[in-house]
This record gives sequence, C-alpha cells and structure tokens, in this order.
Amino acid sequence: MFASKSHFETLSNELIFNIFDYLSCSDIIDAFQQLNSRFQSLLYSYQQYSFDISTMRDKSKFHSIQQLPINISQIKSLRLCSNQYSCIDIDQYLSFYPMHLHYSTLQLFSFTGTDSNQLRSFIFLLPNFQRLKYLSLSLRKYNCQFHMSNARLNLLRCIILFKIRTLKSFTWNIDSSFFTGKDITISDDKSTIEYYEFKLMCYDDLSWLNLYSRNIKSIAIRNFIFDFNNLKIQRFETITCLKFHDISRFDNIPLLFKRLLCLTQLNHLELEGELGRDDYIFGYQWEHVINTYLSQLKTFRFFFAVDERLVPKPYENLIESFKSNYWLKDKKWFVNSDYLTGYRLFLYTLPCIKKELIYLQPYNRISSSSQSAINVQQLHIDTISTQLFDFKRHFNFIQSLSVYKIDDEVTYEQLNEFLNISSVQKMNIIEKINPTLFCDILKYRSIQISIRVECDYFSDVLNVARSYSPTCLEKINSLTQLTGVSWQSLSGSLYANCSKLKEFIFYGKTSFKIVQQFINVFEHLSFIKIYIERENTDSVEVWLNDRQQAGCLTYKLNDNNVLVWIH
Repeated sequence: MFASKSHFETLSNELIFNIFDYLSCSDIIDAFQQLNSRFQSLLYSYQQYSFDISTMRDKSKFHSIQQLPINISQIKSLRLCSNQYSCIDIDQYLSFYPMHLHYSTLQLFSFTGTDSNQLRSFIFLLPNFQRLKYLSLSLRKYNCQFHMSNARLNLLRCIILFKIRTLKSFTWNIDSSFFTGKDITISDDKSTIEYYEFKLMCYDDLSWLNLYSRNIKSIAIRNFIFDFNNLKIQRFETITCLKFHDISRFDNIPLLFKRLLCLTQLNHLELEGELGRDDYIFGYQWEHVINTYLSQLKTFRFFFAVDERLVPKPYENLIESFKSNYWLKDKKWFVNSDYLTGYRLFLYTLPCIKKELIYLQPYNRISSSSQSAINVQQLHIDTISTQLFDFKRHFNFIQSLSVYKIDDEVTYEQLNEFLNISSVQKMNIIEKINPTLFCDILKYRSIQISIRVECDYFSDVLNVARSYSPTCLEKINSLTQLTGVSWQSLSGSLYANCSKLKEFIFYGKTSFKIVQQFINVFEHLSFIKIYIERENTDSVEVWLNDRQQAGCLTYKLNDNNVLVWIH
C-alpha cells in the first residue's frame, strides 16, 4: 500500500490558523491573497493578525494589507518600532489606523522608538485598552532622555500597574528607572502583572514591586543594583523565574540568596555578566549555593566572561568542576568554556543564553557535553583559519555572521562543518574573501541571503562567478556595499548577475543615474538606499517626486541619503 499524499490545501481551517499564528500579517497576506476563494475567505475570518511596522520594507506588502482590507479588530498584536528602512513610520501607521481603533481588541502592544514625547502619549492612552495582556515600552536612542516629574511618573506607574486589569506581562526597556519616586505611590490595589522585565532595578525596587503585585512569577533585570544596607529579609513566595543580566560583580549573588531572597518557589535562574577575581567560577562553588539556598532549582543558565589571567591553569580543571554527578546526572546541566588566547574566557551553560557573541581572538573550546555546538543569533569572529581551528562543529545555527577575514585555504566543507554556513541569513564580510569560497557559500544554499561586502572584494567575486557558477549570485536578495573605487564599473555586472536582488544599500557617493538604472532594470527590487552628491539633490528630488506622484515609488531624502521604496 502507498501512503496517500497530503497537500497544504487539504489541511483544516484550524490547522491553517495555527500556522498563521507564527507568521506576520504581511507574510500571510503576501502568500495567500487571491490564491483561491477558500484562502481569501480565511484571510477575512482569521482573528489573530500580528502587525510589526519595522518589518515593512516592501511597500507593495503594505498596499496589499490596505487593499484586503483587514478589519482592525483582527489585529491582536501591534509592534510600533522606529526603523529608517521601514516603508512606513509610526506616525504614518497611526494616520491609517488611529490608536483608538485598537482599544477593544488589542492583546499585545510594543513600542520601540526614539521620541520620548510619543512614548508619553501612548502611556496615557493605556487605560483605554480593554484586553491588553502584553505591554513592552522601549527607547533605544542614546541621546533620547525620558524625563518626568515624580508626580507624573507616579501616575504612569498607577496606570500600568493598577488600571489595566488584564495585563500579565510588562517590559520597561528605558534608561530612566520605572521606580523613581516610588514612595509617593500608595494604593490598596494589587497589580495583575505576572511577568516583568526592567532595564534598571535595585533590591529596594524589587521589594516595593513585590508589595504591590498579586502574583509575580518572573522578573528579568538588565542592570540589578545591589545595596545591602539596612535591608531586611523578604519572602518572594510566588517567583518561579529570575533573570539577572549585565551583572558587574558575582560575589554578591550568593550573598543575595543567603541574606535577602527567600525564593521558595524559584525553579529557573539565569545569570549573565563579568566575573571578577573573587567571584564564583568553579562548579562546586555553585553547587554549594544551589544546594544551600535554591534546592528546588530545576533550570540554571549562565554566561560568564572572565579575564583569562584570573583562571587557574590548566584550564581543563575548570570544566572538570562541572563534570560531577551533580551537574551531569542529577541536574543534566552542561557547560562550555571558550578560551580566547591572551584575552578572556567565556563560560556558559547549554543552550547558550547570549544572543550575540564576539570573538576578537582565536579560541579553543572544551565542554562537559559530547555535543558542544550552540545556536546564536549574531556571531562576530575575527579570523577563520586552518591554522587556528580544528573545524569541528561549534555552531549549529547562526542568523547573522560578521567575519573580518577568512583565509584563502579554508574550504566550503570546513567552514560549513565549523559553523553551518548554510543556516546564515545575513553575512558581513569585512576583509577579503576567497571568491571561489564565496560562490560556494551561495551555490549550496537553498534559500536567499543578505550580504554586506566591500565593492572591490565583490568585484573579484563577480569575475569568478561568471565562469565558476553563473547563477549563484541569484541567491543574494539584499546587498549592502561599502565604499570602493570600482563601484561605477560594478553596476553593469550587478544587473547581469544579481537579477533576484530585492534590496540594495550603498555607502558611498554615486550619481543618481545609477539609482534610475537600478529602479528601471531590477525587476524584483523593492528598496534602495544610496548617497547622492549634494549638487544633484534638487534634480533628484524632482524626478523622485514625479515618480511618487505617478504611484511608482515612495521616497525619503535625508542628508543626501536617498531611500526609495519601489511599488
């Protein structure tokens, strides 16, 4: 008997909706709009759309959303994020879909911006939301200060903690403390929030939050300030998950658990930061702390960076301290140690909790696990060389790779074995790369990739690709090129070889004629950013404005940088 073949179209509506839950609003509509009458009906009936304007780099996708059109009640998740490459900004989105339209149905709201006044305006609208469960507020520009009087900040705290009765998760990723002037807040209410994340917090703030929260389950703190003067022991009986990041001294952590925190339900602990001379390095030290104060702990994750000179030699003794029966059999906690020669050491549990790793020096890895490869979103590595690496698998999945130099002797097989190059979605090559290796990276990919590279080095790649693998450059969907003397001569080769290019960014002066050629020649191009010489800006803007009036494109002109979204 032969198994019957199944097709996506045969899935039930419920299963298709479950798949939609993992996709953005623009991706769903781009993939399924006008496919057939059934899917068109599903687009209208799906009630859990997630909208993120930072991902809207294709103007045609936004037009598709507007043309459907989606009922605003179908958007349950809204992320407003400032992004210069997005085809719409926060103000433009709100001109199409004013905030009051989301009051009755929105469940998740995230704001990441650079305008503190805009943030304030959103905060004081929050009591109007009737179903909001997840709230995240961030300011990410270093010179963007968030200033409020204590009275206004008290009002803000009362709104977030006590006025949104459906709220379960709250993130405050802002340099200014959420707890400034907290002592003027007096309330008989208890917050319904169970999951908190703060950029800045001290122990006294934690005690205050515990007083005004009904059922805290999880707290993540980016910069936790230890001040043990005149503090009394408090019980945090509902907290099950605790995460401390960017900690400058770890000798206070055991003291914290010993003297102050009675965490009777804690089963998940994460620690990340720099270890000093007197801090806890060895496995038996942490075993003592956990057995004494956190006996109920089930998950322990850490990432410690240590000055190499502070680690006793031989280095293997350190990882041996994590190979006891307690670590390997009882807890099943496994640890890697990456030694960056003459620099420092990374000591971390598996899976790795860091989203970004930087290796400025060659390194060696030893592990308490037989499977030491890790996943990381962003990896920066100085040099990949046959002289420095054994080319065993160190990374299973990397989203973004930045590498200064890859030696000419390195083969595709070695590179792929070392870091699974086929998983990389974005690659930044700072120095020269072997053109044949570059072509192989593209040739053996099943999906497209975003590339950032110097013009002169990419010129060598183009020359090799013509004879070695003519179609491999079609795997590039986004190309960012830094300054280079050969830019003008490159443009013709790009037209011929990178026909699937969707995005192009160039950090160097060029003529607007090149921009016009790109827009006219590249069939799939949706976004382009190029620096235009000052004397050409007036004529450029006239041409762009004419095209915009004709509905062919949308553009921004900022400090001689032209950003164009092609419709």
